[in-house]
Amino acid sequence: MKSKIRHTDKEAECQALFDTGSGITAIQRAFFEEHFDTNRLKLEKPQRVHWINGNSIEIDKYAPITIVKTR
Repeated sequence: MKSKIRHTDKEAECQALFDTGSGITAIQRAFFEEHFDTNRLKLEKPQRVHWINGNSIEIDKYAPITIVKTR
């Protein structure tokens, strides 16, 4: 689905796949850094997230964003 991601005063368009059963939305670090600044908040304790395909990643930073669905 075509979407826009808003962080601070900037917006970036992207293709997004939403999982309504997920408690988080992950964005590739390279995409975030290309379209926004590198100003992210550090988690007190890193979290490991497991994907449905069996892979996992460690998350140690986050940024408050707004996802805007477009057509």
